Amino acid sequence: MADRETSIHIGIWFMVGVSLVARVLRFYCRLSRRRPSWWDDFALMSAWIIAAIAGGFISAYASPGSGISIAGSDKIMTYFNICSVFCGLASAWSKSAFAITLL
Repeated sequence: MADRETSIHIGIWFMVGVSLVARVLRFYCRLSRRRPSWWDDFALMSAWIIAAIAGGFISAYASPGSGISIAGSDKIMTYFNICSVFCGLASAWSKSAFAITLL
């Protein structure tokens, strides 16, 4: 069971970290070319923050000693719903940022 929890933590935080690196590189390119940040940058940063929050909820769900097990279906559904809302919001914000970029 510990291997599954470890792989979940590694997977979640690796994806959040890679997206942060991409975000920082985009911000660095904007600053190095002396271009101001636009609305799409703020929407993309909001999407990353929401994705990091979703990663935190998933990580808390997968932590040993969190008290959440298959037997406690109410807690599982609560965490699942919270994670689903934050993942959906992050996806919507990132797609909106791309749409704003195209304007």
